[in-house]
Amino acid sequence: MSDVEEEPGRSRSTLINRNVRVRGRRTSVRLEPAMWGSLKEIAKREGCGIHDICSLVDEKKKPEMALTAAIRVFVILYFRAAATEEGHAKAGHGSFAGMVRRAHREDAKVAAGEARKFTPRMS
Repeated sequence: MSDVEEEPGRSRSTLINRNVRVRGRRTSVRLEPAMWGSLKEIAKREGCGIHDICSLVDEKKKPEMALTAAIRVFVILYFRAAATEEGHAKAGHGSFAGMVRRAHREDAKVAAGEARKFTPRMS
């Protein structure tokens, strides 16, 4: 049994804590698995490492903004800049009803154990 008691109805954090080098210094960053996966994908596409991206984000962010928040904004803006109408159409975007159907299909896959397992790794 754990020494730490959890509040009823609260689940453990799904954030993953990783050490990264930001402008030559080691720091800890806590992000969702999807954000780590997105950073890895961006780094591969851009031919650099996650540490390089985090350093660039840290250099360009406003001083009052937390690094983790700035990384999340960067990831959203990166993929948003790459989004096209053609891409949205291929993804089936454009109607809330369609989005609800896709969400239900994803729930069914999870229930059936068919959902893709996601294990991000640092580059």
